[in-house]
Amino acid sequence: MNAAAEEQRLIQYGKQRGHPLSDWFQRTHPTLAEGITELRGMVRTATVSQILGRMYEIFGAREAYLDRGDRQAAENLEKLRELSRTLFRTEQALTLRQYVTSLRRSILAAVPESERADRRPGRASAPPYVRLMTVHAAKGLEFPLVLIPSGRPRSSAPT
Repeated sequence: MNAAAEEQRLIQYGKQRGHPLSDWFQRTHPTLAEGITELRGMVRTATVSQILGRMYEIFGAREAYLDRGDRQAAENLEKLRELSRTLFRTEQALTLRQYVTSLRRSILAAVPESERADRRPGRASAPPYVRLMTVHAAKGLEFPLVLIPSGRPRSSAPT
C-alpha cells in the first residue's frame, strides 16, 4: 500500500471510529487502556502520591524492577512517592504539574537528594527558587521576603 492510500485509509478511519492507534491499543491491551483512562481521571482529584501509587500498580513498575533484580530502581520509585508526600505536607495544595515542576527545578539546580526530600518549615536554608502563589495559598507559611504587586499599573507621568 502506498503512502497516499494509507493516508486516505487513516482519514476515513478517523471519520468512522476514532483513532487507529488508540483503538488498536484498547483491543490489544484492554486492562492497560482502562488503567490509563483511570489515571487521566485521577489527575484532577487525587494527590500526586495516590496517582504514583496507582500508576505503579497498573504498570507493575516496582515488581518489574524487582524481578530484574534492580532493587535501587524500585527504591527510587518509592522515593519519588515519598517526596510527593513531603511536598504535599509543606504546600497547601500540590498538583501533578507543581510536583513535576519542583522535580525539574531540583534536577536543573543540581540540588542533592537529601535537600530535596527535606523541605519542612523551619529549615535554615531557603529553597533555591522563587515561589509564586496566591495570598490564600501562602496562608500560614513564612518567607524571608514577600513581594505583593499592587494589581494596577503605575503611571510615570501625571495626567
